[in-house]
Amino acid sequence: MIGTTISSGNRFRLVAGVVLTLLLLSVVVTACGSSGSGTGEGGTPVGDSDRGRAAFISKACSMCHRVEGVGQAVQDVSGAEKAPDLTHIASVPLIAGTLERTDENMRAWLSDPQAVKPGTLMPKVSMTEDMMNNIIAFLSTLK
Repeated sequence: MIGTTISSGNRFRLVAGVVLTLLLLSVVVTACGSSGSGTGEGGTPVGDSDRGRAAFISKACSMCHRVEGVGQAVQDVSGAEKAPDLTHIASVPLIAGTLERTDENMRAWLSDPQAVKPGTLMPKVSMTEDMMNNIIAFLSTLK
């Protein structure tokens, strides 16, 4: 078969088959995804946990909150951490000791902590909806 030429009709079929295979492969890879995604109520995907981990660091959440394996929380002069340890937040039934832990309640807490728990030390942090969804997805992996 070496040196055999491919007719234009067969060349078209070969190219079409390769393109279709690549298209189907990209759909499968996109649907499966290699990074973890959080799920909302009803199992609806809402964010990417890998991007959420990066956002957790870039928004300096890890400066106050300890998460095992993610940065180092700053301690106050007494050696105490400034905010709750979130290493197992997905196993805790309440957010800030007041709200049932759901994605929607976590969204409310992250959007405006003072509205949920007046007097809390948690600041209101500016972030996009996508970034918030990604952080929620990351926090939901911390069991």
